[in-house]
Amino acid sequence: CVKRVIDLFCAALSLLLLSPWFLYFAIRIKYDSKGSVFYRQERIGLHGKPFDIIKFRTMYEDSENGLPKLSSVNDDRITPFGRFLRKYRIDELPQFWSVLKGDMSIVGPRPLSVMHYERDRAQGNVTRFLLRGGLLGLGHINKGTSEMGNPIYEYEYVDQYLKRSSLGLLCLDLWIIWRV
Repeated sequence: CVKRVIDLFCAALSLLLLSPWFLYFAIRIKYDSKGSVFYRQERIGLHGKPFDIIKFRTMYEDSENGLPKLSSVNDDRITPFGRFLRKYRIDELPQFWSVLKGDMSIVGPRPLSVMHYERDRAQGNVTRFLLRGGLLGLGHINKGTSEMGNPIYEYEYVDQYLKRSSLGLLCLDLWIIWRV
């Protein structure tokens, strides 16, 4: 309950304070390449509920041809301004809207794509679906985003997160936010 109140407060405040920057980023994205400002992808959240994750678009429109592919630093599908957005993780900021809606939390395991959700379900790895997915998590601060496709890292940090008491979890959330 306290975690949700903190999520709501932080998300609303962040969206309010960042709104002028969002306008600037939207103009730059449109100037940089044709297409929409935002990128949407279906993810699986708490208890297996699907929702759309929203990010600033960093790749050229239709560069995935309908099939999500992992990206690398030198990926030629990334726009020039998209490189800047990714470098500083600015592309992730619209996800505060998902936090406000209740689909995500500020801190928690990254919500999985449908493909990875199906893989996990088939393997019996369902512990991460007991938590609301988050913008930030132990995996991000300990391994970064490049290795997060590796299920070993993902489950290791989800298990560490689940083992905390509510007070310990709140302290861990604050520590994760501070580390970013």
